[in-house]
Amino acid sequence: MRPSPPRSAICVPFLQRVNTPFAVAAAASLSGRLALHAQVLTRIREALPFSLEPHCHSCVVDADGQRIVLYVEQMAYATQLRFHIPALIRKLQQDASLPMLKALRQIVIRIYFPEGLLQKQPVSLPPAWRQGNTDSASVLARLEQRLRSR
Repeated sequence: MRPSPPRSAICVPFLQRVNTPFAVAAAASLSGRLALHAQVLTRIREALPFSLEPHCHSCVVDADGQRIVLYVEQMAYATQLRFHIPALIRKLQQDASLPMLKALRQIVIRIYFPEGLLQKQPVSLPPAWRQGNTDSASVLARLEQRLRSR
């Protein structure tokens, strides 16, 4: 697999070619949104217990500030974080440095899957099928024999 070029190598030439007021405004808007997401993630990490803080990878804030999607490593951390959602919502609504989150109503927790984590695992076949005998009647007969012998 060929390594992908850094994002700056892609974005900068594109913006240089499309150096219109609209492109500059779009880039500034995108930069502002990314800064907001980073600031909200910092505040969330500060509000969480020390054991959960490193497992929050990123967050996305809706344009109207009513919903945040928080991405975590594993289902176990997501379960623990769900207990902290009401306190997080209150804390973020009261944060003076984030006035756009006064209308925050919901924090959704999603599992973050790094690239390559969801590769398909080889399927192991039941012993009767590995022997080449795929006839369901014979497989059921062997299962019946094993259960009766116990």
